[in-house]
Amino acid sequence: MGWSDSRLPTEDCRLPAGRLQTVVPDPVRSATFESCQPHLHVIPSLRHFHLTAQGVVMRNCWIWGLTLAAILPTAVAADVVQLRAGGKLAGEIQGAPRNGDTTPITVKTLSGASVTVAPESVESARRRKIAYEEYERRAADTPNTVEDQLQLADWCRNNGLSNPRRSHLRRVLALDPQHAAARKALGYTRHGGQWMTHDELMSSRGLVKHKGKWVLPQEVPFIEQAAAETEAEKQWYKQVRKWFGWITSDDPARQSEGLAELRNLREATAAPAVIRTFQKAGPEPLRLLLVEILTNLDGPRAFDRLIELSLMDDFDSVRDASLRGVKRRGSTAAFPAYLKALRSENNRLVNRAGAALGQMGDDTVIDPLIEALVTRHQYKIRVPANMVGQTPDGRMIQAVDPSMLPPEIAQQLATGQLPYGVAFDNSSSVGLKQPMRPVVVKQDEKNTAVLEALTLLTGENYGFDEGAWRRWRSSLKSSVVSPRSRSNP
Repeated sequence: MGWSDSRLPTEDCRLPAGRLQTVVPDPVRSATFESCQPHLHVIPSLRHFHLTAQGVVMRNCWIWGLTLAAILPTAVAADVVQLRAGGKLAGEIQGAPRNGDTTPITVKTLSGASVTVAPESVESARRRKIAYEEYERRAADTPNTVEDQLQLADWCRNNGLSNPRRSHLRRVLALDPQHAAARKALGYTRHGGQWMTHDELMSSRGLVKHKGKWVLPQEVPFIEQAAAETEAEKQWYKQVRKWFGWITSDDPARQSEGLAELRNLREATAAPAVIRTFQKAGPEPLRLLLVEILTNLDGPRAFDRLIELSLMDDFDSVRDASLRGVKRRGSTAAFPAYLKALRSENNRLVNRAGAALGQMGDDTVIDPLIEALVTRHQYKIRVPANMVGQTPDGRMIQAVDPSMLPPEIAQQLATGQLPYGVAFDNSSSVGLKQPMRPVVVKQDEKNTAVLEALTLLTGENYGFDEGAWRRWRSSLKSSVVSPRSRSNP
């Protein structure tokens, strides 16, 4: 049935049961209902109709396509589409509708029917687990008693319905405020004779929640300041990388401009960007420029990097420049890092730290320097597979078949008269590939740079005799005269 003009008919139209076809002028489109096919297309606006025993009666009133839900089979499903006119569709939402999406929403019911609704007819659409339908049935039939509500809460837990579970646990507490199982399930703990949530417990300890973490109130300003500094540091990366690109380019004008910008840096928040950008700068001039920039920057990041460069860099010139930068910034603050390096397993670091402390000119480092005069270090070396030991002076002992030795030598070895073993001339095996194996040997190292630092600071020189240095130090501690003034009246 259709109309040839835009006027609406004033009489009811009765059609045979089972099929409905309406044709109306634009902007209204057509809608079809097939009783034999589980598909229904809903248009933005259409005539209200009812199923009767004789057929379908169409009325002369216009509504949004929400009343079609009245003719849909009732579905036990999970997703819910709330319609603007007050009805709702329950089923499985097809696809993944997004906010602002202008495409129709299709809901498939468990009976197999599909309903497509224009987006302007939808108030909201949300997905739910299929267990929600069973939950709603159970919730409607569950008595309001402690035992029944607790059983329903357990059912919700087993079916992954966390929010309804908490709701029923709270109902249990409304009926029995001291119910221990419900309290614990809701996260309460017993503290000082009272049930408290985790938040209440933290608050009772004087803590405050700041960005999801419990901290002392005094910490909040420092946390916020650190966050602000981190944000400020991020802003420098793009700029510093640009200037670094200029100084490494072939354009002399750009090189000059980039150098000027980098040398004018003073903000402490630029240090992370400078350190990261110059991290792989291999040439000596670039590394010296890095030291110059870091020396001009305030803050601990630049200072710590200068200390690291003074100990670790491969270039002597870079280490020396870094040490000058450390002294310029304040040597006392660097003492902990250099004293730690005195105890390093790396003998080079021990000597470099000793040399740095010698230049600092502070008497408080004398005792640690005395302890670092001679240090023991481990080295991994490869030796012939038949080496079996090491002499006190570090030489390896090679295993020899006694039958290969002269009888008198074998006798002396057997009776302990040759505690350091014998030297075995293996020249006959020259040119042969001998099996080797890695071994770890320990070696006592005399640290010349540490001794020079002690001599520079004290004006004394007891060599590597740690006992003599300690005796001198003990006698000196009973005097009020400083080491340097005593040695240089």
